[in-house]
This record gives sequence, C-alpha cells and structure tokens, in this order.
Amino acid sequence: VTTILACLYLIYAGILPKALALLLVGPIFALEAVFLASNLTKVLDGGFVPLTVAAGLGLVMWAWWRGTQLVLVKAHKQLVPLEGFVRSMARSSAHVVPGTAFFLSPDADVVPSALLHNLKHNRVLHSQNIILTIETLRTPTADPAERAEYEALGERFGRLTLRFGFMETPNVSRAMVEARKAGLKFDVMTSSFFLGRRRPVVSGPLTVRRMLDRLYAILTRFAADPSDFYSLPRDRLVELGERVTV
Repeated sequence: VTTILACLYLIYAGILPKALALLLVGPIFALEAVFLASNLTKVLDGGFVPLTVAAGLGLVMWAWWRGTQLVLVKAHKQLVPLEGFVRSMARSSAHVVPGTAFFLSPDADVVPSALLHNLKHNRVLHSQNIILTIETLRTPTADPAERAEYEALGERFGRLTLRFGFMETPNVSRAMVEARKAGLKFDVMTSSFFLGRRRPVVSGPLTVRRMLDRLYAILTRFAADPSDFYSLPRDRLVELGERVTV
C-alpha cells in the first residue's frame, strides 16, 4: 500500500513523469509482492488475527467517515447565508439583550446553527453577535500578528477568525487577547460562547446500512468535547443541541 501511494504521489504531484515513476517503483513492488505471497500461506496459522483486527478498525473508520458525510449533507441543505441574515436582522423585531455572544462555526459565511436555535427558541438577540471561526494552518505555528482577524458586519454582527498552527493546541480564551488587538471590543463578564451540537438519530429497519449508522451514532458519544479541545471558558459556555436523522 505504501509503495502504491508513493507512486501516486510521484505522478500526481508532478515530481516524476508517469513512465519514470512506474519504472522506479516497479522493482520495489515486485519484491513486496514476493513477500506478500509468502505470508499468505500463514493466514490459517494465526495470520487471520491481525487481518481481522485491521478489518475491524477499517470498518470503524469508514463508518465514521460515512456518517460524518451524511450529517454534513443534511446540514448543508439548511445553511443560511450570513450576509442575507444580517440584512434581515436589521429589520427584525427580536428582543435585544446586552452583552456579546460568540457563536462557533466551521464556515464563516453561513449562520451557525446555535444562533438560529437561540433566535428560534429563546427569541432574543445579543447587542453584539460574533461568528467565531477557528482555522488550522499548514504551518506548525501561527504568526501572532495573524492570530486574529475581525470584520464588522453591520451594527450588531461581526466575524472573528482565530488561526492556530497544526502543532499548536487551540486556546480560544488566550487568543481573545489578540482579538482585542484586531479591533473587537467586548466585556468578558457579559460575554457568552454558544456551541451547537448535532446528535445523530437512526430510524428504520435494521439493515447493513442502518448498522453502520448505529455504529456512527455510538462513536459520536465518545468523540472529543469541542469545548475542551478549544479551551472555551466553561462558566461562559452555552450548548444548544439538535437531532439529525441519518
């Protein structure tokens, strides 16, 4: 598998021409094929154990990937563009309460589900609503000058992007210092962080597809808590959940 992936990388990354890449990898692949053929004779003598474990782990990873894609597809159908939402809220009669609300969102151009649910069920809007997006860079660490980027969107809305390197542990609480330097004004004592959660719900007859969906639902219960991963202030955190049928 590693040899095949290396060959594909050499070809599609433009490092070597296709013919030269095959010529380079061919002898290595032939040698590995000999080792594979010799090891196949040991499958019945206990070699099936690591193969079974690997197949089980592969099934778990595939169920997680498949379930995540299904949830994202359903969530995509309910997305509301942020700019249009901001314009509509300028004419809204929703009750406005003092304070700043940070709504975590993976996409800075759409309205977070937590904001929609808060407006739908609580029927209130904070005096300042910030769409918070956390971006992971391809560099080990982020430049402190580029850590935070803030953009005002109308009177009551804004967009804040926090950037972290792939070797850094995201810490939103500490990064708020950089957010102030980027132009965001807020009072910590009157601020709240809203986090949306999606809980998959499986319905229908028990089939192979439904078994994969149930496995995904079980895996989500053991997923890491985003509030801990991003170091959100616990005493300022509000979680709003929704059930998604998969």
